[in-house]
Amino acid sequence: DLLKNLKKMKANQEKDAETIASIRSIALETNAPKSADEMLVKYAGREEELLKNLQRMSTRDTTATSISTSSSAGMKENMTATQLNTGLSIEKNKSYNELIKEKKAAKRGLSVKSQ
Repeated sequence: DLLKNLKKMKANQEKDAETIASIRSIALETNAPKSADEMLVKYAGREEELLKNLQRMSTRDTTATSISTSSSAGMKENMTATQLNTGLSIEKNKSYNELIKEKKAAKRGLSVKSQ
């Protein structure tokens, strides 16, 4: 019985370590507004919930990036201005000035390469 419980504890610890590693990785990828450590403190005991939230955020960021990429590749004529602006504003890896340039270019019907 004791051995069985120890094996369960070890499996849970390994799962927790994997979850925390995933949280740290996704937090870096998505440029989350708070550090992984801050979020882990806030979600203590609810790490799985935090991981799901970050995965959702990552999916949204990926979708926004693909919208922006496809629009600058010449597909923007199939998108409304609202869709294009939403895709540009969600993308976090670009500076504010780059986003403004792209937004102005989109209004004129041009595409601007980011640096």
